[in-house]
Amino acid sequence: MVSDCNNEGILSHFCSGTQAEMLELNGVNSILKDAPKRVNVTKTTCANLCLDDCKCVAALHSYGDYGDSSFGECSLYRVVAGIKQVERGSGSSYMVKVQKGSRYHQSKPSVKKWILIVVGVVDGLIIILVLGGLAYYFIHKRRNNS
Repeated sequence: MVSDCNNEGILSHFCSGTQAEMLELNGVNSILKDAPKRVNVTKTTCANLCLDDCKCVAALHSYGDYGDSSFGECSLYRVVAGIKQVERGSGSSYMVKVQKGSRYHQSKPSVKKWILIVVGVVDGLIIILVLGGLAYYFIHKRRNNS
């Protein structure tokens, strides 16, 4: 299942899981709903599916709807965006692909904090651009009508 990652513009150390590992972010969920899904998989299998996919950078394992915490639904994401903080015990586990060993060289909370800050800034910029575009559109439309 490993493809030539160099042609896809993706760093080769994210392929086949040899130089990457999954970092679980507790209390985090994704609002993106259009990701490819697999059902009836364990959290470990979900993480391995993402590690084996060069384009996958994050995975969400949801088990709240199934009642059994070992098997659930796995969503694979190509971007780390659209994450939100949720209460613990929400029935999901959000995992991000990181370079192997990076979570041991830095303290785990700082890596999580850094990821949340980066994703929050990117999401904030997107919201500002959308609102700015809408404001420009309505101001420009009002001037043309006058």
